[in-house]
Amino acid sequence: LERTWPLARRIHVNTVQIPIQWQTVEPVEGRFDFTVVNGLVTGARANGLRLILAWFGGFKNGAMHFAPAWVKEDVKKYPRMIDQTGSPLRALATHIEATQAADAHAFAAFMRHLKQIDGEQHTVIAIQVENEAGVLGTDRDHSESANQLFAQQVPAAVVKAFGKANSGTWSEMFDAYASETFAAYYQARYLNHVAEAGKRDG
Repeated sequence: LERTWPLARRIHVNTVQIPIQWQTVEPVEGRFDFTVVNGLVTGARANGLRLILAWFGGFKNGAMHFAPAWVKEDVKKYPRMIDQTGSPLRALATHIEATQAADAHAFAAFMRHLKQIDGEQHTVIAIQVENEAGVLGTDRDHSESANQLFAQQVPAAVVKAFGKANSGTWSEMFDAYASETFAAYYQARYLNHVAEAGKRDG
């Protein structure tokens, strides 16, 4: 970045988008390190630039590449999605409350810190919550817990959003699109949970 800042000025860039990795911000559970964030804000200010920061939390390109090691290693607390063959994927299960809570907790801490160091100057003008969220290699999570949810009645919020007159299971209501609609709902729920935590604290 020491070479990039001057280049950005020379080509008349006014805003730079840079990722913030969960694994860098919270390498140890509950212990936060904002050295990278501080350096980015300081560097951008010194060069008259604005920042858009992208939160690479539980999701980046349909996988969990940038989640911390303590999340990746604890597959019991933070389970993976399972594909149709019963094999685990490099993606966190979105319906697990512990995973949502951990990602949201880290994002909220990041947003609180950002407010402390940039709440007045607004060097950072936007935040992207997660990146290319979703999963590759399966239509939905086929884990036992996800299958139980899939067999249940569709949540009232989904029924309302789709303007359906009656409720039913995912298969009854969405037929061939049931699996992908189910996956989209729980992914959106996860993202909203993280975003709301950041908005509340940032």
